[in-house]
Amino acid sequence: MRAIFSKIINQITTGHSVVLCSIIAGSGSVPRGAGAKMAVFDDGNTIGTIGGGAVELNAIKLATDVHSTKVSKMHSYILSKNEISDIGMICGGNVTVFFQYIKSGDENAISLFRAAIDSIDGRKDSWLITKLEDSDAACEMGLFEKYNGLTGMELPLDVLFPLLCSKAVFHKPEEGTFKHMLYIEPLSRSGTVYIFGGGHVGLELMKRLSEIDFNVTVFDDRERLALEPLFSDKIRLMIGKYDSIDLPITESDYIVIMTPGHQADYEVLRFSLKTKARYIGCIGSKHKIVATRNRLMEDGFTQKDCNRIYSPIGLNIGAQTPAEIAISIAAQLISVRAGKDQNELRFI
Repeated sequence: MRAIFSKIINQITTGHSVVLCSIIAGSGSVPRGAGAKMAVFDDGNTIGTIGGGAVELNAIKLATDVHSTKVSKMHSYILSKNEISDIGMICGGNVTVFFQYIKSGDENAISLFRAAIDSIDGRKDSWLITKLEDSDAACEMGLFEKYNGLTGMELPLDVLFPLLCSKAVFHKPEEGTFKHMLYIEPLSRSGTVYIFGGGHVGLELMKRLSEIDFNVTVFDDRERLALEPLFSDKIRLMIGKYDSIDLPITESDYIVIMTPGHQADYEVLRFSLKTKARYIGCIGSKHKIVATRNRLMEDGFTQKDCNRIYSPIGLNIGAQTPAEIAISIAAQLISVRAGKDQNELRFI
């Protein structure tokens, strides 16, 4: 998303127009869901994707028309055989794409996309909002940040707050309510995944998570990991002792425990259960799970506390190698982030 916004700013500040194509609604089996974006420039080049194939090809053609008319529009694609507007992709679903015309030198758009980039870089909870007057024109765009409020537009907060979700929302007003259509999508999330243990699985996991927009911090007690070239601005490394962790874990954060030893795992679990972390997962065998649960309860933790822990960790996909295990854990974190929590996977 950041790369798309940065390229849009570059284009409209150098005398070019842009058509931003966004999937704002979808149903059934579709290549990409709501939130997918592609920018089409006035020279025909593009950045981003809304799923490829016939949908994307047709969208690029329609975006070229929008460049000519300078009027934003909405268009729906039916991805099933022998339907009206069928475009030859038998996916069994529908997508609605909004084609937003952004003129050269549009100061409001420049300001908005710069603010959006700052929000992404600052790892703030934020949502991008498009208010639609009707099906053929974008009224305006705004940005809502959890601690800074709404900028770029005015909108009743009682309308806005229920629509600030973990996934994109296309809101069509009912009669007698707020009259505008709204498309609201999460832009950035503040939560960090703290991986305790930078071993083979930990290093594989941090790479996977950084590719799917998780903020990642690896905590380990081995100073030699500081020489690992995989760490960067996107993936932080902290060196410390497992029995004296001092981190400001919030309800937006995730904790993944995979240290080299059982005692270190236990120390991190004791710390984790005293936080409000959104997710606490611990790698280990069934025997270890039972022993750890008993020990925690002897230390004064309750069954309710223990039920917060995901263990065995990850989705059950038959993973064997460190890379496969990392993928299974990443999949579980995606599920939790999306609100598709699976209670049967918890430590019970």
